[in-house]
Amino acid sequence: MRQKQFDPQTICTLKAQMVEKSAALQFSQFTETFATLGGLENLKEWTLNRFKNR
Repeated sequence: MRQKQFDPQTICTLKAQMVEKSAALQFSQFTETFATLGGLENLKEWTLNRFKNR
């Protein structure tokens, strides 16, 4: 808010800090994409098609 704009990285960091305060939850950031995941080709295709028009 100091910069008068939304910064996705800052928002993500703040959310991670909130989640980490809970003993029952853990925040993880993943770098995997569908291209780097092996197998489940039908599921990946269905997921991409399902959300393509949204």
